[in-house]
Amino acid sequence: MAPNSDVGVRGDGFSDVVANALMEEFSQDWNPPKSKKEQIAKMLDLTYLQVKTWFQNHRTRTLSPEQKAAKRAEQRAAAKHAAKPAKPAKPAAKSAKPAKKREHSSGEVD
Repeated sequence: MAPNSDVGVRGDGFSDVVANALMEEFSQDWNPPKSKKEQIAKMLDLTYLQVKTWFQNHRTRTLSPEQKAAKRAEQRAAAKHAAKPAKPAKPAAKSAKPAKKREHSSGEVD
């Protein structure tokens, strides 16, 4: 079997065209959502699992621990901000009323 001249020496088995397309997508978004990975897989005639694994591996190889932590913090903050519904307005302050005295079972009154 003749070696595939399109396959680079990266060891991932992808052609240079596919690898370059994946790198381009990675440069735009280091961790795209599942729907985007599915779209990339379809466009490149790969499976979703291949694309998902490529992104996981490439993030691991490419980003330093500091970059990874910063990206995760940034992503969590964005997700928290986007998913958090606005708090309802607090009701107007009620007039202060004295607490009612309650009678205990022992007959004592507060």
